[in-house]
Amino acid sequence: MKHTKTLLCLLLALAMLLCAGCKNTDGVQSTSEPAPESSAPETSAPTEETVAPTEGEAVSYQMGDKIQDFTVTTFDGKSESKPFLKCFGHTWIGLDNRTGHTVYLKDRAIPDGEMVTFSVWAVSGLSGLLFDLEPCYIANYGRYTGRLSLSTNIGEEQLKVIEDYMEQHDKWSVDKNCSYWSIHLWNAVVGEDAALKIRGFVCTPEKIEQAFSAFDCVEVDKDFSRAGGIYCYKDGERTELQLCS
Repeated sequence: MKHTKTLLCLLLALAMLLCAGCKNTDGVQSTSEPAPESSAPETSAPTEETVAPTEGEAVSYQMGDKIQDFTVTTFDGKSESKPFLKCFGHTWIGLDNRTGHTVYLKDRAIPDGEMVTFSVWAVSGLSGLLFDLEPCYIANYGRYTGRLSLSTNIGEEQLKVIEDYMEQHDKWSVDKNCSYWSIHLWNAVVGEDAALKIRGFVCTPEKIEQAFSAFDCVEVDKDFSRAGGIYCYKDGERTELQLCS
């Protein structure tokens, strides 16, 4: 796999950009901005998957006894929205290595005790798969307050499922945004019992939050401080990134 090492300034203005296209700031252009959800009843649209169980039907999904902590995190954008400027939110996947040894995701070595996060982003000229950007935004700018996370444990063999998904889906698009990308990867890894089910063609953080109501182990403001450095994968090429100081 080809490696390049590029120092790329992701300006503070970029810190106000979310991959769901919630904000366009000066000097940073999203690839596209999805339209707000229609006010028409959701029942008028075909469903992509069956609706999630209601709170009364919530199932008890406990952490397993395997060795890899796998997380889907979603942020609905409400705490960052301002008058006349709606933040649509962001969704990402996290992996926490608790195996007692180093594991590998693509060519990335993840030492025991280290985390990695990843999702697709709508950054102009960089619409690929970005790693560990969310923890940097949380640590440096206090972003994503009120985020919700659902976690389970997976075996090391599931890392191949994640890698294969990344190979086939490494770009952001309007109809396959960060929420769509994350929920489909989550479902591919965890299987039917823990799958998140949403309605409609457009996947959003708010719909994922609704799907979370089927589970009783949702965590608020999960800690991602043990993640590593930022980098991007696009078309099989890795580019290392840094936030501007």
